[in-house]
Amino acid sequence: MMGEGIGAIAWVAVALAIGFVGFFVMILTFVVRGVTAIFRGLLGDDDDEVGGWTVCDVGGRIVCPHPRCGHRNRRSALFCARCGRPLRQSRTLDAYG
Repeated sequence: MMGEGIGAIAWVAVALAIGFVGFFVMILTFVVRGVTAIFRGLLGDDDDEVGGWTVCDVGGRIVCPHPRCGHRNRRSALFCARCGRPLRQSRTLDAYG
């Protein structure tokens, strides 16, 4: 009879240990992400958009040619992130290339 109670206590102890480890891993993840965000802000990130809107002008960006858009996109972009129109007209963008 006593052996069954000890087995149940062992399972509860294992479950608690897994819970504590998960909790501390979660806390460590939040701390690492917070420190990373702080250093990224201090060192200056390549991305200058907050919530999809451009907040500052960074050189070397491609501006959407559509007059109602004017979104500043990354240099490697083929299409505008806001309106979806092609940015470079020199390339053929159709299916027949």
